[in-house]
Amino acid sequence: MAEGSWKDRIISSLFVGLEKLLARLPLPANQKVGAAIGSLLNLGGETKRITRINLQQAYPHLSDAELDKLTKATLQETAKTATELGMMWTWSAERMEALICQVKGAELLDEAQTQGRGVLVLAPHIGNWELLGWYLGAHFKTTSMYEPPYFRGIEAFMRHGRERSGAKLVPTNVRGVKALLDALRAGEVVGLLPDQAPDNGFVFADFFGRPARTMTLAQKLVQKTNPLVVVGSAIRCADGKGFDLHFQPGPDLRMKDAKEAALQLNRAVEACVALAPEQYQWTYKRWRKGPDTLPDLYSGGTK
Repeated sequence: MAEGSWKDRIISSLFVGLEKLLARLPLPANQKVGAAIGSLLNLGGETKRITRINLQQAYPHLSDAELDKLTKATLQETAKTATELGMMWTWSAERMEALICQVKGAELLDEAQTQGRGVLVLAPHIGNWELLGWYLGAHFKTTSMYEPPYFRGIEAFMRHGRERSGAKLVPTNVRGVKALLDALRAGEVVGLLPDQAPDNGFVFADFFGRPARTMTLAQKLVQKTNPLVVVGSAIRCADGKGFDLHFQPGPDLRMKDAKEAALQLNRAVEACVALAPEQYQWTYKRWRKGPDTLPDLYSGGTK
């Protein structure tokens, strides 16, 4: 899409305006709006279809009734992530800190920083990863990769929101990778999303029982800088009370075999998902463009 096109301007303006409006709501009310939107998504459509396919793959033991319940909960939690964006990108530091109920495993980062050792925080798409990114930027010298949104009119709003905590954003290219390496060598924190399906720099490794494109970047960063590896997440508490931040020991990615490292990476993501399966982004086609030996998991139209 051409930057500055009428469609980009209209959709971007509507998005930014809506998020700023939602940011005026307290968290419980905001999340109720998200839950209502998720309930509408559960009535049918492509988003529900993809979610159900993913959940069937990940949890084949579930009955139809259990799958229906988890699908609805997942769509509600995913919609909450969307309605929370405005507050995550505009609220003051004091209000952001108040969203955090407790931080579990913070000593892992503190000890590494005391030793002058870099920390690689793997942040799967679960709960509200925007809050996790804000926390890291506010409490540590942090560098994270950044990919511009599809609608370019949203970029300034998004980028300002993510950088206001002090985090440094770098592009998803060679220059960005160099910045991540420099940050880890300087004993700083690097944030990385480990559970996308990249078009380059990947190997296939099992994820919930099916081969998925899995990044090799995390392993390469570890091999070159030997940082502490941590898995981070921001999980919603019940009744709109806020979020618990979890920092768990990450996978050992120092082995030379890229496929084994990718498998360990995926197992760490699976363990993180187990904290709150309904809060994981099951709406994403994690198994897209799989091995040629397997049929396309997502083939077929909207049901």
